[in-house]
Amino acid sequence: MTPTNVQVLVQDLAQTLLNRYDATEAAAIARIAAEEIFGKQALRIPTDISDDQQHHWLEVRSQLISGVPLQYALGRAWFMDLTLKVTPDVLIPRPETEELVEKIIQQTKISKPRILDIGTGSGCIALALKKAMPDAQVSACDTSIAALQIAAENAQQHNLDVTFFQSDILQPNALQHHPTFDLIVSNPPYIHPDEKLDMEQHVLAHEPHLALFTPAEDMFIFYRAIADACISVLRGWLWFEIHAHGGEQVAEILRSRGFQEVTIHQDMQQKNRFVAGRLHA
Repeated sequence: MTPTNVQVLVQDLAQTLLNRYDATEAAAIARIAAEEIFGKQALRIPTDISDDQQHHWLEVRSQLISGVPLQYALGRAWFMDLTLKVTPDVLIPRPETEELVEKIIQQTKISKPRILDIGTGSGCIALALKKAMPDAQVSACDTSIAALQIAAENAQQHNLDVTFFQSDILQPNALQHHPTFDLIVSNPPYIHPDEKLDMEQHVLAHEPHLALFTPAEDMFIFYRAIADACISVLRGWLWFEIHAHGGEQVAEILRSRGFQEVTIHQDMQQKNRFVAGRLHA
């Protein structure tokens, strides 16, 4: 078998992707795809590639050219130090959400904390918290059965003990029969439908709208519902990821329900991105 110059394949794909992405992003997507399929060493020296690798490359290349996000084309995404299965049933984890998890880990000092992740999707938040805090009792819920199946597969893959259950947080008493928690975290839908025109097409066309968009008539419906549900089951901190322009509104939702020490936190781009508040026992 004649060794293949993978660099040529990468350059060809990057060039082809220029009609969808700028040059830097196109090059990064092509490089990551090649590293995942052929291995990092293959980008440095000509390498023998198997028929399966060649087939996989052509399949991923075709999806990328058609606009499928890299993570869905590969079937996996990276979050903190976890590799997670993703499909169009779950959002692709974002770097901002990694920041949210890091802030929670830094703040949580109690032993054996009881944690709930609401709207878990791929399970990224719950699994990263469990890995960082092995003694924590972590539960996670979602309204989507398909998402819960993906999250459970990810937990099994990493041998992380997280309890998953279905729950629609918009329903009254959604958490009524559950025990109390020391920490609840959620990255709920927070994009108003009017913002669709400003979004990247590959996000709009492929990621689950159920996990992205709020109802047009009420952008903060999930924050209110979660804050209300917390009153009966939370004895500690609630953390939210938020829309960059929704900090004050979400903070006021918490204050109006008796949360104390309510704080708006910025992400690495200096955008308001997280809100935290505490319910005292």
